[in-house]
Amino acid sequence: MLMPIKCSIWEDQQFTCARELLNKMLGGINMNDSISAQQRAFLKSIPESERLRIQKENQDEAENLYKEFTEAFGKGMCDSCGKSYSTFSKESPCFHWLLRPGKSKKEHIEKVLKAKGYFRCAAYVRWVANFDSHFKNINNLSEEGNVEALFHWSAKYKHIKWTFWCTRNDYAGHSNQPPHFHFEMRLDKMPFIKFNDCHIPFTDEDLFNIRANEDSESPVKQTFGFHGAGLEEAFSVDPEKLIEGLITTENEEEAVYHIQTVLHLEEGIPCEMLNKAMAIAKEKKVPVAKIIRELGYDAKVVIEPAESLIAKESRSNPRQKNSA
Repeated sequence: MLMPIKCSIWEDQQFTCARELLNKMLGGINMNDSISAQQRAFLKSIPESERLRIQKENQDEAENLYKEFTEAFGKGMCDSCGKSYSTFSKESPCFHWLLRPGKSKKEHIEKVLKAKGYFRCAAYVRWVANFDSHFKNINNLSEEGNVEALFHWSAKYKHIKWTFWCTRNDYAGHSNQPPHFHFEMRLDKMPFIKFNDCHIPFTDEDLFNIRANEDSESPVKQTFGFHGAGLEEAFSVDPEKLIEGLITTENEEEAVYHIQTVLHLEEGIPCEMLNKAMAIAKEKKVPVAKIIRELGYDAKVVIEPAESLIAKESRSNPRQKNSA
């Protein structure tokens, strides 16, 4: 059972905040006419130097916002409204309502989701879920849950668990509904908001981001970056690089990965050498396979999610193993 130690093995994906590009686009085309084709053409018409400038500015802004968030969150304060996370005022919808402060009800949280949109609320939830421990509290594994959905992932923080879910039919807008997503919220494992309680319409910014992400030719993509990364990103790293950046833990609740070491040797490995490798690995808190390789033997590893990791609510698939 292992967890990452070297964050340097992670590389942020291409990240461009849609806000500035969206504003440019809304001023230049009719959003009701061939939107996807026009959006692609619009984005491609922007010089690469301009896209890179916007990307750099928004990466810097995201880092500054994350720093403000962590500093405030650690003090029990909301960086968005400047108030305590325990406060609730019906006149001032805020992201921290997603933590269900005070006497907030279902309709209040629904109001925030509709006002802020999917991507902004999802980013906030992911930052909260990663506050104490990175990756392990966000299950966005693509092979689990509703694999045909546009998105389906769960996140948790202490006694709160959120699930965001959107099928292709939801995105198309079924039953006279606009394109929308569903949301579930559990408190102490008990449902507080159920998937079928409400349909949350996507904002224009949401639709812009989704179209960009779905379009293989789009030069702009929206991601949640390193600070919003979950298990999908944790298991997307080259297993060989992953082995080099792990430490072991004796606390199963802290584990992100479960690693099995497999030896393929015709003549086997001497018991004293294996015992030596295990002793060194325990002392250095590194995978046994790493030490065995350093001693000149061939060792393969099977990497899979630790049993203690969060499960997607209401949906599950057998976990796929990655080998190195």
